Amino acid sequence: MNRFFTDAEIQGNTVTLTDETVHHIKNVLKLREGESVILIKNEKELLCNIDKIEKNSIIVIVEKELESHAENPFSVTLYQGIPKGDKLDFIVEKAVEAGVTAVVPLKMKRSIAKIEGKDIPKKTQRFQKIAKSAAQQSGRLVIPTVGEPVTPKQVDWSRFDVKLLCYEDEKKTTLKEVLERVDTPKNIAVVIGPEGGISEEEAAYLLEQGFCAVSLGSRILRTETAGLYTLANLNYRFCN
Repeated sequence: MNRFFTDAEIQGNTVTLTDETVHHIKNVLKLREGESVILIKNEKELLCNIDKIEKNSIIVIVEKELESHAENPFSVTLYQGIPKGDKLDFIVEKAVEAGVTAVVPLKMKRSIAKIEGKDIPKKTQRFQKIAKSAAQQSGRLVIPTVGEPVTPKQVDWSRFDVKLLCYEDEKKTTLKEVLERVDTPKNIAVVIGPEGGISEEEAAYLLEQGFCAVSLGSRILRTETAGLYTLANLNYRFCN
């Protein structure tokens, strides 16, 4: 069933949609009066029936609230070294599907691609649109945020209780070993390097901030794969 996030007010059991959702329902999906949709509002799923389709608005009737367990019991922010091309589009989409809370592009020494100046607002807006679409498709109750690019030294790392540095030069400590030592994480940071990897200086700084350097196994993963691999392991370890 089609799902849509909305900020529209509920009056009684009626919701009037007036945003871009109207175009999507009418002209893209071509839904009709009497069909059902799910609205997500305030982290709740509402089963609704389309009551009336007008020129610039759609009136829906809320039938009932649905039970959902789509959100993880912990928060995880993916700090992704900026990759080449459109890889960040893919990373944002799949990270949202995998349950990430936020994605932040990380400006690192070995990043070939740059997101700078006037490109920042435009690209951030596009990434946020991708996150919203992925959240709707995957049954999320919230839309993960996509932040503007930052350097490692611009981040307040003290707010995280688990900090994972996925580092290709780490040969001893595995991700599995670290996660087995953690019981109930609340706020997790994951740092993934760009195609060129993480420099020794960056790794040293992050270790000073309390990060644990972990190996993702005997194979070297692409930058667009490493974060998703880590998120999958977090879900396996901490989600029922």
